[in-house]
Amino acid sequence: MDCGEYPMTVIQQLTAAQAVEHAIHFGFPNRHCERMKNGLKWNQYQKNTFQIVNPLLESGGIVLIHGVRGNGKTQIGAGLGCIWWKRGYHIQRGKARYWTLPDLFTKQKQTFTESKVRIEPLQLARECGLLVIDEIDTDQNSGYDKRELRDLIDTRYRENQKPTLLLTNVKPEGLKDALDYSILDRIREDGAFVQLLGSSYRRNDPNQ
Repeated sequence: MDCGEYPMTVIQQLTAAQAVEHAIHFGFPNRHCERMKNGLKWNQYQKNTFQIVNPLLESGGIVLIHGVRGNGKTQIGAGLGCIWWKRGYHIQRGKARYWTLPDLFTKQKQTFTESKVRIEPLQLARECGLLVIDEIDTDQNSGYDKRELRDLIDTRYRENQKPTLLLTNVKPEGLKDALDYSILDRIREDGAFVQLLGSSYRRNDPNQ
């Protein structure tokens, strides 16, 4: 889906269903957003994490959530995206957008060879209100990708401290290999490293 173009007007308030529709259009995973619309109940670990993360993001911070694979990090990211949209839209607040890191850079590199002029994904990521980047790993990022991610986070930090949520399965001791040191410094300075506790629930979910 090309999330660059979408007719927007000033929206003061959205219903839960409308918020889910907007979140899905701007990249948040369909399945996770639909769960929010259907009244998903978060477990206590997820509730605790949300209560820590949400105020930091509302104040423009940079937050990294880490935890074992499949324990609900993406669900929290989707929930925060839906909540952002439910509170309404106006230009100053900006849009909430979601990418996995591999998808963000794949789409960005595709623009290098396209003849059609369109807004580059990295530009959309720099300018949006809430940015959620998922699937940050240690073995998938080239030096180019790491530099681009560093510049993206730095731009969002310097320009009105736009909130950014990073999601990863990488353990704390491996973060220095997954992210540029300057990003880690930004998180320490104006955000938090938050561990989402709990084991994977995918093994018990046939739909995962």
